[in-house]
Amino acid sequence: KGLDYKEPENNPTPAKLIHCERGNIHLCTNNGDIILEGRNVIIKSGRGALPEDKGAVEISSTGEIYLKGTKVNIQATEVNIMGFKTTNILGRNQMNLMAANIAIKETSDLSIVGTLTKFFTGI
Repeated sequence: KGLDYKEPENNPTPAKLIHCERGNIHLCTNNGDIILEGRNVIIKSGRGALPEDKGAVEISSTGEIYLKGTKVNIQATEVNIMGFKTTNILGRNQMNLMAANIAIKETSDLSIVGTLTKFFTGI
């Protein structure tokens, strides 16, 4: 434990702790899987040294990404979803789409793709 380490409030001392003041933690396997398993798995970011360190969580794959559960909730100030080829939103039984204002637009103007790409990726 580092000298400045403080036990989290309302949490018991962890059974195992990896703590770094500076630098990265990198888990890598060339011919295997990395499995995090527990009653709950919590991933947090944004605990930088400065209050303006907002942090980010990135999940990327060269294949598919699955989110599975009896219920999946996404909550944010802004939510953006973009499919470069096809975007499907399916409700097997029922689908509700609600908003204070809603606009559904169709365009064949492909120049918007560059604008949307910049919007979604910041590049």
